[in-house]
Amino acid sequence: MDAIPYEENSFYIFDRAYNDFGRLFTINSVGAYFVVRGKKNNDFRPMRWKRRLPSGVLSDAIGYMDGQLTMSKYPEKIRRIIYLDSESDRKFTDNTIYHKLLSDKLSADLGYVYENVIAQMLKAAGHELYYYTFPTESGKHNYEVDFLIAEADKASPIEVKSSGYKAHVSLDAFCRKFSARIKNKYLIYTKDMRKEEDVLYLPVYMTMFL
Repeated sequence: MDAIPYEENSFYIFDRAYNDFGRLFTINSVGAYFVVRGKKNNDFRPMRWKRRLPSGVLSDAIGYMDGQLTMSKYPEKIRRIIYLDSESDRKFTDNTIYHKLLSDKLSADLGYVYENVIAQMLKAAGHELYYYTFPTESGKHNYEVDFLIAEADKASPIEVKSSGYKAHVSLDAFCRKFSARIKNKYLIYTKDMRKEEDVLYLPVYMTMFL
């Protein structure tokens, strides 16, 4: 691992033998990304969970390493994914993802992929990443705003679509609830830029200008 010249915004994939959190933190520190097969004895303290998960993913959480040694080596937030291998009915932590990713057999939820792309673009533009969920009127489901960014002294919600689909129920509900605090309303999707009423529709590539 020490011999690799890590580059910003690049991805590095390691086997389970490379659970060296000091060196993994070096990768994170240069603005690069890594995927490593997790070990069962890695203590992890989740802080935030992804709500909408693709097929086979049981948990997608961001948190901190909770062991005294691992936390000292990797003091910042880290993401952990738990995946169920349907072929053997076994749970893995980043483990089958590693193999399926290399063999191009990992099933993809495009909404999930697009949200991660937008997250990287917003982060690269200097934004902190926040999201917001709250129950619907019936209490049986949740509204979910994919991202919130600060603009001046107000917040601008962002909803992400992996297609040209233009419905934005969660976005509308959020803006009704916090109407006095809203600066702009964005929907990022795969079609052309347009504005309808107070919603600005942006193609994915224009995220960098927010």
